[in-house]
Amino acid sequence: QLIVTQGTAMPTDIHNLSPKSLVFLDLGVESGFLASRHAKLVSNAFLGMGLCVTYVAVYLVLTLIGRWSAGTGTSSFMENDVAAQVAFVRFWVNVSMGVEALLFMLLLKSRRFISCFSPRGFEILLTTLACLATTGTVLQHPWYLGKLCKVADPAQILVDPLLFTDDRLLISLDVWITGCHMLLPIRWVIFWPAELAVVLSYLVPALVLGSMVPMQRVVMNALQMTMLVVCAAGAMRALEVHERNAFTQVTTERTRRAEAEHKLEIATHSVTVFGAREADAVSRPSTEARSLPTTTYTGELFCVGDGMSTQE
Repeated sequence: QLIVTQGTAMPTDIHNLSPKSLVFLDLGVESGFLASRHAKLVSNAFLGMGLCVTYVAVYLVLTLIGRWSAGTGTSSFMENDVAAQVAFVRFWVNVSMGVEALLFMLLLKSRRFISCFSPRGFEILLTTLACLATTGTVLQHPWYLGKLCKVADPAQILVDPLLFTDDRLLISLDVWITGCHMLLPIRWVIFWPAELAVVLSYLVPALVLGSMVPMQRVVMNALQMTMLVVCAAGAMRALEVHERNAFTQVTTERTRRAEAEHKLEIATHSVTVFGAREADAVSRPSTEARSLPTTTYTGELFCVGDGMSTQE
């Protein structure tokens, strides 16, 4: 919040924004805008981490059920040593992501941890975690995880390879980036690396490691994901502009109210002083009458009251 004291006006460039970054040109106003959204960012980050923990918990339950029902391996992987190794790595990738989300959720309840970061630093921290989470999403995909584990044809370790096409990875990335846009009120100028990471986290593995689908389909998938991210980024920028305009209106109204209250206080003080002076001026003649020489011992000594001269 921006507080105006002693009639100090707000900067004249409060309405000026950088056309690219949407940042207020006045750093004090920008700091006030960040502070006004910080509490909401912390609470929404806590909610997002809770959803991640819930997702991982459901995955682990379903994985354990699959192991008990299939004996060895999981219902998604074949029953061989290579498939068991890939399934083991995938299982612990999900466990590690769930544990990290749980620990971060607990840290968000610590005021000491939150106080370690400025509002801008906390935005950078969440953006970094969002970029790392996209990498974890790729590692959860059995096809690309199998490629990383030096499996020549990951289709040989999957019970039904068609269940793990690129579409499934794209849906996971779509859910992640959409949730981040909807939950986290982070400035677009800080959050854009996470949007770029979502597109690259699919395109780079598909081009380098090789995809299950033809290359033409990879290009179309990347194009569609890019369009989706661009639309989400545009909506995020529009919402940020709206919030900045609302913040400007609120700060302007508070500034004018503070200035009006300050002027009223000065006027009230002036009226009080003027009234006290008037009362003093009205009571002054009687005071002067009591101070005449005829009413004091000096007047009696020089006989001023009897009309006698000082020589007598």
